[in-house]
Amino acid sequence: MSIGVIHASSKSDPKAWENAIAATKSSMPPCHSYLPILAEFVKSFGGGEGAPMIRYLDGFAKDFGSNKLLGEMFMTTLTQLNFPTQQSKFPFFRTACVATQLVSPAHKIQEGFARLITKSDLQGLVRGKDKLLQVTAAETVLSEAWTSLESMVPAQLPQSDMIKIFGKLSVRIVLFLLKKQKDGPEAQEFPDFASIKQAYNQDLKRATGSEPDACPQKASNTSEHAGPSTMDEMSDPCYLAQQAGYNIGLLYTDKETSSLLKCVSMDSSTGITFESTALGPEKGATTVVNFEEVRKRMTPNFKAKIPVQIEADFSKYGPASEGIAKDVQKAQIFKELVDLVQTHMASGEGVNFFLNPPEVRAAQPFKKGALKLVPLTEAKNVVFKTASSKIQVMQGSQRICFLEPPAKARTETECDWAPNTIFAGFWWVKAVSSEEEANMRIVKMTHNDYSFMVYENTKGLKTFDKLTYYEAPTGKASSASSKAVAKPPPAKKRKE
Repeated sequence: MSIGVIHASSKSDPKAWENAIAATKSSMPPCHSYLPILAEFVKSFGGGEGAPMIRYLDGFAKDFGSNKLLGEMFMTTLTQLNFPTQQSKFPFFRTACVATQLVSPAHKIQEGFARLITKSDLQGLVRGKDKLLQVTAAETVLSEAWTSLESMVPAQLPQSDMIKIFGKLSVRIVLFLLKKQKDGPEAQEFPDFASIKQAYNQDLKRATGSEPDACPQKASNTSEHAGPSTMDEMSDPCYLAQQAGYNIGLLYTDKETSSLLKCVSMDSSTGITFESTALGPEKGATTVVNFEEVRKRMTPNFKAKIPVQIEADFSKYGPASEGIAKDVQKAQIFKELVDLVQTHMASGEGVNFFLNPPEVRAAQPFKKGALKLVPLTEAKNVVFKTASSKIQVMQGSQRICFLEPPAKARTETECDWAPNTIFAGFWWVKAVSSEEEANMRIVKMTHNDYSFMVYENTKGLKTFDKLTYYEAPTGKASSASSKAVAKPPPAKKRKE
């Protein structure tokens, strides 16, 4: 077992274990082919930091095991043995099996490999409820004995005597369970666990001169660490459940009810407590699932979120909300705008549209003030804030919103036009820098509660007259501005 001690000296870092395996393998020991499984045994059942169980086995092998080899099949089967319980991984019993294999008699040695315990012997330990009860009892006896013996070293008991006494107890228990006591080094058959414990007490009394005291209370160790598992942890169902992915605060799906539950507590004697996250009267109800059933019933759910009830004054977010009120007002403004357009019917009747360049011209003669162009646009272009449009909608003296231009045709082919294309002459009127040349101006037109900016012709128009408005050159005041009338910008270009 010296190879195990080499592994045990490695840190918990996986790379350190890999380096230890590689360094050991380079010397080509007889166990080189199954070094990884030996390392796994040490990490899982070596007793944690310092690997006390491996050091015990190393000392036991030197005194009683001669130069026997354990073999890959034995170590693989023992390490991967899957007992039908989530209460314990039985680290003391597995260690006892190694100790027993090390004392294989001569007729159980084949090509240097110990064969006292076979693969079928180990597999038989996980079959049947009676076997599980026996292994559980053996684990309890071994655990209590180890704790008691550790407390005596070195004040009452030398380390060498502890190894000898615990080794004999381990071998006796394993041989008893496997019904192979006649092949043991003592050639003594014990009828039951009680007699084995009595023999252990006698061995201890001879070594110390007194009967063993009650087993000292084990210190609770709930702190997390990244190193090899301790013996207490490998016999602690809470620790084993955590290693399997069951942790306080996480969410799990109950396969029986399809409900989402939260892990709230663990107790080694009762199991794991889950709390319902369902809304309604079931919220907060708890379910306790024992460690034997939890893996079959509870599935980790890493994507789910706990349902929460929203608490708020919903009256502020319903029909009376600011957003809804604005939408209602925009809808009313849009309706008034459409009504105004239908009243004057300018688009499509009094003007014609042209491209190259885009412009609008009179389709017939108009007397001064007879042509009105209304800024028809899409409903979504009725906005309360804008970075580009100056076309305002007023209610009395208060500005309510702005109108932004609609999508415009870019070609003369109708099949190329976007579905939301709108032809409104208002947005096609061109700016000019000459007041004499301009023939349109912005005026205010009120329809019901709202006033809209519309274009009106300032002079008589002939057919094909281009419609234009005056825009003062930079640095000069316009005649319209002197009358405090806003000027619309050129039509905003949009991608079709």
